[in-house]
Amino acid sequence: VYELDLARQQAEIAASGAGNVPVDDGSTTAVYDYDMVCAAPSLLYQRALATGMQPLTIIPQYIELRSELRKHLSDTYNIELNAIKQFLTGLFQGGFISKWHMSRCYKTLNGNYSHIESLRRDPFVQALLIEIKQLWKHIIADMRANKEFTEKRVLGKHKAQIYRSIEEEVMREVKRYLMKNKITFFGIHDGFQTREVID
Repeated sequence: VYELDLARQQAEIAASGAGNVPVDDGSTTAVYDYDMVCAAPSLLYQRALATGMQPLTIIPQYIELRSELRKHLSDTYNIELNAIKQFLTGLFQGGFISKWHMSRCYKTLNGNYSHIESLRRDPFVQALLIEIKQLWKHIIADMRANKEFTEKRVLGKHKAQIYRSIEEEVMREVKRYLMKNKITFFGIHDGFQTREVID
C-alpha cells in the first residue's frame, strides 16, 4: 500500500519550488506557484521503492538531469523539446514506442516515423524503458499482493490510472496540509497556487 508518509514527503517536495509570479490585479499581491518536479517519474519511483525494490540508476538520473537529457534528445534528433517531455512522461504512464496511428507516441511525435524510430533506437531511451518495466513489475506485484489490482493483463490504461491515483493521493495530502494551516490555494493538476510563501 502506498504509504501516506511518502505522500506527505511529496507534499513537502511540492511546496519547495516556489516561484514568485506577479499578478496584474491592481494590487501588490503576488501569486506563488508550487508544483511537483518531474511528477510521474518521481512518484512512481518512490512508489516502487516503497515495495522493497532496489534503487535503480537511469530513472534517478533522469529525474535529476531531466532538463539536460530532454534537451540532448531534442537536439540530437531535431524534435521539439515539449514533444520529448511528453514522450518520456508517456513512457512512465504506460505508453509505448509505436508507429500505430492511434498511439500516444505517434500523436506526440506528429506521426514522424523517423523521430519514432530514432527514439526507439536511442541507448538512453532503451535503458530507461528497461528500468520503467522493472519499476512497474514491483508496483503491480505489490498491488496484486494487497488485492488492489486484480486484472489478469496489465494494460497501458491501467498504469495511467494507477499513476493518477498516486498523484491524487499526494495532492489530497497537500490540500489537507494547506487547509489545516488556513492557507488559501487554487489547485492546478499536480500543483497549486497561493498568495503566500510556504516554508
